[in-house]
Amino acid sequence: MNDGVLIRCDASAAVGLGHLMRCVALADALRDQGVRVEFAMIRPSAFAIQTLEARGFCIRELSENESRFDQSGADAIVAIMNVNGFDEVLIDHYDANGVYFATMSDSGKQVFAIDDEAVRDFSRVDWILNPNPGVSASEYNVASGGDVLVGPQYALIRREFSAMRDAPSPESSQTDQPRILMQFGGGDTRDLCAKILNWLENIPKVCSIRCIIAGDAWQSGNSRHDVSVLDNVSDIAEHIKWADVAIGAGGSSCWELCCLGVPMVIGELSPDQSRIAAELHRKGAAIHLGSWHTVSESMFTKAIADLIEDAPKRSQMSRVGRELVDGLGANRGAKSIANRLPACPEVTA
Repeated sequence: MNDGVLIRCDASAAVGLGHLMRCVALADALRDQGVRVEFAMIRPSAFAIQTLEARGFCIRELSENESRFDQSGADAIVAIMNVNGFDEVLIDHYDANGVYFATMSDSGKQVFAIDDEAVRDFSRVDWILNPNPGVSASEYNVASGGDVLVGPQYALIRREFSAMRDAPSPESSQTDQPRILMQFGGGDTRDLCAKILNWLENIPKVCSIRCIIAGDAWQSGNSRHDVSVLDNVSDIAEHIKWADVAIGAGGSSCWELCCLGVPMVIGELSPDQSRIAAELHRKGAAIHLGSWHTVSESMFTKAIADLIEDAPKRSQMSRVGRELVDGLGANRGAKSIANRLPACPEVTA
């Protein structure tokens, strides 16, 4: 009888932390359902190890051959699963392809996946989740009897965000400075952060700014704003709750901002982020500027300065975000998976 799910994802400067964090949200919810969960990763960052160990999850560090997304890499994961009693694998990685999924399926494993773009071959996948707005289940061709979960109601938010959702916001400072949070995910975005901090020198209002990065923090230098640069933050929910406005990318952190009702000015750092950024802009939860590689200083400073001055617009964006993401998506996803596990009793959604 089956008693667990092995999660295959990675977290590094190259792929960022978004895949890991949404898998952690789902893993927490699966464990609440009585499901054993472990992680299989290659060269997890120190922050990834710290995050998983703090939550009590086992990490199986993969060799180069075991981490490959081809038939031999899939065979290696299947071997790990057989030795450790797993019949289900959940894969959250853009490099996984149809051959990889099919190899695992042919070995008798249930294959689950988290996706953002609906452009790969998922025909041998048994369960798939895509939290992005504007996505239709009909975009996916999955295995017979497979489940397709789409839309922001399945956004994988860690429990600390849903717990803080209705907590009171921090008191405004005596100087009533607008509070800006900058975060661009788990990659190396220090150069982009430094550039935007420099651009923020030209907005009219003096602000309190927190810039959260994945690498080592640096001294922000002289600024007319109150600037803090923070690295490897573990209490990100508290920082988001603090903010009046956020500046970021079009990745999974957008769901966290929506959940806590923080208006955002976003751009994409990679093509996979363009759809979520554009849809959040269309729905009114974000201002999408395009790719951060092409955004001009004047475009950015006008967008952020106008938003800071427009309290009714911020309130409207906050309301839209909170309506899109209620923080319970991980619970819904976990219940759907648990219903597919032979060792688990039927769970009602």
